[in-house]
Amino acid sequence: KFPMLTITSISSDWSIWAPRLTGDFTVNLMADKIEDSFKSNSTPIKVDWSPIPNKAISTAIKIIATHGASDIDKTKEVFTEPPTGLLGICNYVSGSTILILFVCHSGKQSDSFFVHKLESMIDKLMSTGIEAIIAPCWPLHVDIAATYINLFLNAIHALPNFNFFHIHWETLGKLRELNPDPAVWANLHYYGNPQVIINKSYPNTL
Repeated sequence: KFPMLTITSISSDWSIWAPRLTGDFTVNLMADKIEDSFKSNSTPIKVDWSPIPNKAISTAIKIIATHGASDIDKTKEVFTEPPTGLLGICNYVSGSTILILFVCHSGKQSDSFFVHKLESMIDKLMSTGIEAIIAPCWPLHVDIAATYINLFLNAIHALPNFNFFHIHWETLGKLRELNPDPAVWANLHYYGNPQVIINKSYPNTL
């Protein structure tokens, strides 16, 4: 039997950190597309384009859009263009309930040589109090990130309140209709509490 999980209810309060000010072309392209999706869906989002996340920007749902290497399960760090380079993000996500990681390989898990458990950045982030994370297990194309967010926000507007896991699964189904290649639609995995309920209220303004 699975243990009973707490039903967590949060507001639809979004923010994004993408280190655009480093001049990274890929990060800028992805951030532009994601921001356009929020604007087209009339959904407020706080933005942070600084090279290092601003700890003061704390929202229930936080998007992180930057680079991740294939050994991210070991380093547990994302990376940006210089001068920041490698960055541990656990210190910058306090106060958030949900993380959406548009970071290549960030959902990857591997056996640990030293302890009898899987190593992953997901595990480290969960230890900070994050309840649910969406992350790719392999390289993520910028168009997949933008399309996912657009479909996700469309689904939000169809319901007054919604289960985050359910909407994620529905969004993957829509992605599969657009492209049946599992490398596309099945990349973004859900980790954590499947009973996070999001109320459709927008406490912030653009």
